[in-house]
Amino acid sequence: MMALNKNRILLGRLVLVAAFFLAVLTSSYLPDNLLVHQMNDGTGLLLLGVCMLGRIYCTLFIGGRKNSELVTDGPFSIVRNPLYVFSFIGVLGISLVSNQLSVAILLMASFMLVYGPLVKREEAFLSEKFGEAYLAYVRQVPRYIPDFRLYHCPQEILVDMKRVHSSLKDALWWLVPLIVIEIIEWAHSTGIITPLLRLE
Repeated sequence: MMALNKNRILLGRLVLVAAFFLAVLTSSYLPDNLLVHQMNDGTGLLLLGVCMLGRIYCTLFIGGRKNSELVTDGPFSIVRNPLYVFSFIGVLGISLVSNQLSVAILLMASFMLVYGPLVKREEAFLSEKFGEAYLAYVRQVPRYIPDFRLYHCPQEILVDMKRVHSSLKDALWWLVPLIVIEIIEWAHSTGIITPLLRLE
């Protein structure tokens, strides 16, 4: 599972680099001065904030317990893959902020192609490790669409601060695409970079 996680991170970074190149080579499908462009930016920022806070919240619960015990409380009580759900929200946020259809398609398609099989492999691993307890969890809790009616949380949890610190650093990385996209948009608007392909 560790090698799978490293491959996922590497692939994610490669997709981001490809998205940046696409953003440089193609023009925004929505000019900066349009209200829709600004609404996309605002909504995208909001989604990135939800992603970052949500992933930190998940880490409080999963901490050092991942793969050693079945975590079914907090965000894991309403959806089986909350970290991936929050990551999807973050990718959607980056797609909106980019205001580029080509970038949005690349990011969303890549996310689904990578995480769909990954979730299935993780489910097979957890099913083998935890047996009937995991199967009962699967029967009750949805895979991707949260059911907030199921939420439950203990009064106290043991938090692994090393994991929390790591999660805080990880959360900051979600701001990097935002900064790069804003720099690319500025370079396009000032004529420093001339897109090779205009999609308007």
